Parts: sequence; structure tokens; C-alpha cells
Amino acid sequence: MQSGEADLACGGMTADVPRDIAHTGLRPLSLKIVARADHPRLGTLKTPADLALERWALPQASSSLYQVLADQFAERGLPPPRIAVEWPGSGIAIAELLRNTDLLSLVPQRTLTQPEGRELCVIGGEDVLRQLEVAVFWRADGYLSPLCLEFREALLAFCKEDDTAGGAPERASVW
Repeated sequence: MQSGEADLACGGMTADVPRDIAHTGLRPLSLKIVARADHPRLGTLKTPADLALERWALPQASSSLYQVLADQFAERGLPPPRIAVEWPGSGIAIAELLRNTDLLSLVPQRTLTQPEGRELCVIGGEDVLRQLEVAVFWRADGYLSPLCLEFREALLAFCKEDDTAGGAPERASVW
């Protein structure tokens, strides 16, 4: 965005959003830590320390998904996640890898209710992972076309409507 290649973006909030990037929060994304249902250590993966010993399939370290997990490990004095596979794209594609390896990963809750989530198992309870705040971003001093402005407003309105209808996920507490 800072280079001008994009005018508007949606993504996870991180602590290091540049000051020249404006943003408005949309809602939290309910993330779950998952492994394959027949993972050999599934019964022993109970604490953050247990999870820190595992190998992970995660997006690049600069992504907000990675930062949610790494920040929570750091808050507990644990090393960052041990990345075995770094993936750049959709979390849906990573599900196939997880079903065939002993890696752990993060996926949105909704993935687990879709065919892509078959044979994946949530590790930990509802309060295991802090939820990722999702926002819409734009350059504070940049020009937004009428289409971008309309899209941004429609996004905000949709999230507000869903919040008032009770569709937004509840905020989870942290470990």
C-alpha cells in the first residue's frame, strides 16, 4: 500500500501498522489451532509450552496470522513457532498438507465447518488463541476512487449489520 500498488486492503491488525496507513476495524477473525485428527501427539498437546515444541505450517513471519501466535508464545517466554512449511496463500490449501503430516497450523473457524476442514481437529479449547482483529486499510493521504470508497463503506456497513444481528464471533480470552 505504501508504494501505491494498492489503494485499499483488508487484513489482520498488527502492532506495526505504519502511521501513514489509515484503518478501521471490521471484526475479529476466529482462529483455531489445528492438527490432523489422528495426530500421534494429539493427547499431549495441552499447553502453550507443548505447542511451542511442535513444527508448524504457517504464513510468513510478517503476516498477522503468524504474529498472533508468535506474540502469544513470546508473552509466555516461549520461543517463536518452529516453521517447517511457510505458505503464502489461502488457508484452505494448507488443510490438505495438515491431513497428511504431523504439522500444526492456524485456520479460521469457518474452515472447520467446510469440506476442507474434514479430518482436522482443534487443539485446545475456546480460549486458547487470541483472535485476530481484521481491518480495512488505505493510505491516509492517498486518493480513493469512488468505487474504493463505496466498497469500504459497504464493508463497514456489512460488518456493523452482522454485529447487531449477533453474527459476529464473541471475543475470546487468551491463554
